[in-house]
Amino acid sequence: RKTHPSISWFALSLGFIGVLVFLHPDVNKFNVGAIYALLAGLSLAISSVVTQQLSRKGEDHNTTVFYSFLIPTVALSIWEIWHWQPVSWDELGLLIIVGFVLFLTVFLYVSAYSSAPATFVAPFSYLTFVIAAIFDVVFWHEYLKWLGIVGAIIILAACYMNVVFSKRHAKPTKMAAAEK
Repeated sequence: RKTHPSISWFALSLGFIGVLVFLHPDVNKFNVGAIYALLAGLSLAISSVVTQQLSRKGEDHNTTVFYSFLIPTVALSIWEIWHWQPVSWDELGLLIIVGFVLFLTVFLYVSAYSSAPATFVAPFSYLTFVIAAIFDVVFWHEYLKWLGIVGAIIILAACYMNVVFSKRHAKPTKMAAAEK
């Protein structure tokens, strides 16, 4: 399905603004965590573009998922040479669970980028901030400050807008025409 590009770009931009409001970074203080978050966001953007390009070229879904795991594994393995610590059996079990959840996430991520334009899919990646905030409340009883709540509302509004307006402006596909 092709979406109306300006609506998707607007939703993508609005969602990014929501993330900035959500995080409300303090520009007067240096924060190493902010650098890591910036690098993670940049990595996600590069991954999104590469995934979209691979799907356009007809690359096999499983191959794309494989490379989505191989590249970070190699990069992080190099990092771990200098930071390695022994892992207990309990931690190993948790790492296996995290690995499975990450595999499922990457599989669905590749499926989404293979099925829809990147400008449509990308705003939904901002939902990770909202989901993480929900986990904070449920598991650690950490509550958002008012700017975090405003940012979450902006992110949700961007996703809602993307879906509603994209449906209104979508051109019918051959599959949709065949179903009628």
